[in-house]
Amino acid sequence: MADAEEAKRRLYQNAGWDYTPPPPPVPPGFHRFALIHEQFEGGGFQHERYASLRADPPAGCVPTDWNCFALECEGPGATLLAAVTDTVAEIRREHGLMMNSLGI
Repeated sequence: MADAEEAKRRLYQNAGWDYTPPPPPVPPGFHRFALIHEQFEGGGFQHERYASLRADPPAGCVPTDWNCFALECEGPGATLLAAVTDTVAEIRREHGLMMNSLGI
């Protein structure tokens, strides 16, 4: 795997493209996912409705501007679905928002 990543890095470098290495794998029992709140009636990442979530996101989540409000998360769970479910439930309970997309 390391040789494949090195080859990819060199290919990008030779083409003059920016190369970002993949993140390290998550620990066993954790999953990496993104949650998005897609509101079509305006507002964006800086909208006041996201102020509390930007200030106090769930553990393992980082607020991100994807031309909408998003969270990049790494969370525990027996499955990816369990990790997402627990995080979405916490956001709904603590911040009153229903994260309505996984960014897929």
